[in-house]
Amino acid sequence: MRFLFHSTISIIIQILIFVKYKKKIDGIGYKNRLTSTANAITSYVTTGLSIIDGLDQSLIDDQLQKDLTQLRQRHQQLQPKMYIYYDRLSFRGKQDADIRITIDQNLLYRDWDISLSAGKSGKDLLDPSKVIMEVKVPEACPTWLPQIFNKYGISQRSFSKYGTAYRLASQENRKELSLARNTL
Repeated sequence: MRFLFHSTISIIIQILIFVKYKKKIDGIGYKNRLTSTANAITSYVTTGLSIIDGLDQSLIDDQLQKDLTQLRQRHQQLQPKMYIYYDRLSFRGKQDADIRITIDQNLLYRDWDISLSAGKSGKDLLDPSKVIMEVKVPEACPTWLPQIFNKYGISQRSFSKYGTAYRLASQENRKELSLARNTL
């Protein structure tokens, strides 16, 4: 199970985030989202308290609440471990609004100072010249879409932002540990 935090800045300069909770059951992916302030979401995920800093009780999904309760019982304490930031462009089809395409760029991660108030800084999660495009189609893909991808040499790949960040942070931590051992 993964919790992904995304932030947006509203017109009144109040920082809102949404937590995206993903899990797979029998190979089928399920997602839940919850939007509120950073403090409210963090409190809700870590303690289960649901009306803090403006978190509206009506936004809480029963399944999400049940899953978080089970996680807190199993692991005693849930704490944020990774900060992942990216800029996202979102598109919908003009003729078929169910076709959605997102493009993520400027991907950063950090496993230190993971507070959202620390700003958008970190190490590159992906070569800065690359982007991640995710295409969401509800049923059969329209024939014109793969034709466009073929024309521009776009191919399908699997990529996990969190999984990649975790792998990179683990490699970096192993290098630092090895360097520390060699200097003793």
